[in-house]
Amino acid sequence: MVSPLSSPTWPASLPAAPTLPGLGPWINTIDYAKDSLGFAGRLFQQHGPIVSLAARGGTNFYSPLLDCPGTVIACGPEVVKQVALNHDIFHKFPLTGVLHRYRNRSDRTTGLHHFGVGLFGINGLQHLQHRRLMMPAFHQRQIEAYRDDMVAITAEMLDRVPLHQPFDVATLMRLLTLRVATKTLFGYDLDESGGELGQLLQQILSMLGSLGVLMLPYDRPGLPFHRFLNRIHDYERAMDRLIVQKRQQAGQAHDMLALLLQARDAETGLTLSQAELLGHTGVLFAAGHENQRQCTDLDPDATVSTSPGGEQVALRTDRRAAGDCPHPRPAKANALFGCSGQRVFANHYPRSLEWSGAGSIHPGAGL
Repeated sequence: MVSPLSSPTWPASLPAAPTLPGLGPWINTIDYAKDSLGFAGRLFQQHGPIVSLAARGGTNFYSPLLDCPGTVIACGPEVVKQVALNHDIFHKFPLTGVLHRYRNRSDRTTGLHHFGVGLFGINGLQHLQHRRLMMPAFHQRQIEAYRDDMVAITAEMLDRVPLHQPFDVATLMRLLTLRVATKTLFGYDLDESGGELGQLLQQILSMLGSLGVLMLPYDRPGLPFHRFLNRIHDYERAMDRLIVQKRQQAGQAHDMLALLLQARDAETGLTLSQAELLGHTGVLFAAGHENQRQCTDLDPDATVSTSPGGEQVALRTDRRAAGDCPHPRPAKANALFGCSGQRVFANHYPRSLEWSGAGSIHPGAGL
């Protein structure tokens, strides 16, 4: 998520969602939090690919800055490209969003310094340095190794599909993406020693979008924010143990975490610190699991067909084709998993952007 680095003024010409008299932008913010994809899709249909969450601003759905004047949401490859490439204009913030502002509140909130940061929360030269350090983890040889893991896990999951009887497709898809993300990132499947990390990250990311966590950010027993911090601490301890184990296996493991531990800039000798590793693994898991999970969550009316030999499972819904914009309903997707697991079709969704620029909106002001 990003913000333009400009003076906080709000363009009057920006298309915006209507607000209810007397309630201001709060209802829009709550509606967006409850169903961000569906709400955004309706706005895109009505107003085009760039739209404010509320007329004249007044919302802060994501930015940790206290003086954020409002929220803009947008979709489309050209918009994403311009935002992603113009680091001198658009400033990135961690995936924890508004919760990042509480990182210095107490010893228990220090985990917010790094959780969800990764490449989403660093800018300028540091962002470029970290991208270079992470490149070996995405080399073609590594991608092929990740592919082999995905194929093996998908084939094993397909063996569980019952023939000629109904089964819970959504649960199967969520488990598949969780196993793939855990295996490629940590090198362990769910039933192995690294499996708890995937489950912890899944819990944290789920809580991150909770209204209870966002609306009541107080570290008091019984409150969602308190449980959220507990899970972050559990994640840190589990990561500490796994990092020690990976260092002892230096040169033997080839999962993403192992490669990030080995990463070193040849010119400067720069390596990733423990806190930076925690930040990157959380973001990579979110990218690898949450996005796939959203794309493979199926509509309850999806039809499922299984060949007698179990070689192929076809999942069909009325979701728009991949890349279409807008996306009026969030819980639909098209997917086809062959027995090799090599064919996966997914959709791309819009994300929110904090806008604090002056003048008119153009297709570089959104994500």
